[in-house]
Amino acid sequence: MNFMHPANGLLFSIVAGSELPLGMVDPAKRRLGGQEAPVLSDFLSDFEKYVLRAGLSGLVDVVLGLLAFGSVLAALLGGPAVKAAAVVVVILILLALFAMLISGRNRVRDELSRNRRLVAHYCNVIQRTRGAPLHIKMWDDVTVIDARGGAVETVKVVARVDDEETHFYRFRIGPAWDQPARQRANVVCVVRGGNGGPQYDTTTSWLADGRMEVHAHLPSPAKVGVDLRIMLIITWPGMCEPLMTKRVADNYLLHFAQDVDAVRYVMVLPEGETALYERIGFEKEDRRYRVRMAKNSAGLVEVSLIARDVPAKHKFGLRLELR
Repeated sequence: MNFMHPANGLLFSIVAGSELPLGMVDPAKRRLGGQEAPVLSDFLSDFEKYVLRAGLSGLVDVVLGLLAFGSVLAALLGGPAVKAAAVVVVILILLALFAMLISGRNRVRDELSRNRRLVAHYCNVIQRTRGAPLHIKMWDDVTVIDARGGAVETVKVVARVDDEETHFYRFRIGPAWDQPARQRANVVCVVRGGNGGPQYDTTTSWLADGRMEVHAHLPSPAKVGVDLRIMLIITWPGMCEPLMTKRVADNYLLHFAQDVDAVRYVMVLPEGETALYERIGFEKEDRRYRVRMAKNSAGLVEVSLIARDVPAKHKFGLRLELR
């Protein structure tokens, strides 16, 4: 939670050569609660708020209004010079409005990003202080890969509540390669209660290693001992790009902060594709892990990893390469 307390400040303006006789008030200013505020500054501030609120459609309305005003002015005064001046004025105002819109939106975006990082920071502080609020009993993860390397990952979690103050659930996800930030900007994560229930509020931020950190905020604290069911749907363009477009081997790994009872991790390949795989973090003889590759009912090849009694902080998974 982020509380901002803006500091009070005074703005002093000194304009050379514009002194007024004693007792006179500058007509370009108006008095509000004992303070003098420039009329132009207030107007620009209000106008900027309108532009940010209205967006591009608001700019179109403003431009059409200016064009209509310029047409009336040109009809009344006549002359090509007046018409050309009206066009120039409209173009300059349009450029100024676009600059104002872009600047304002960048400022809002930066502020929103900072607030997200603060929320994530304090959620992590709470979790480090109180410990893991949930014990994962089942992690069911199905990733459907398209021919261009995009992925839709659906995760269904069944977890036992161990903390009476469980207000959120944190998870981190990301590709195993250095994906450009412009592609990561299109990632969408939706968290729902149960098996496709109402959507939860989420706070997302990006870690230095390119992973997305998501905090899913529960509508109300769950009771200790009950099973909490959560479904995550992550649409990630280009997540599997090295595997699909570059045709190179790629790692698909899982890593949990606490012990997990059971895991099912499935990668569904595009139509006509099959793959070779290599185990990571476990041996073939380890009976706690099992790998299976087969076609599903839609005729697509699935590579499945089933695991049980996974210890905390153990990294495991598969390395895939298309045939």
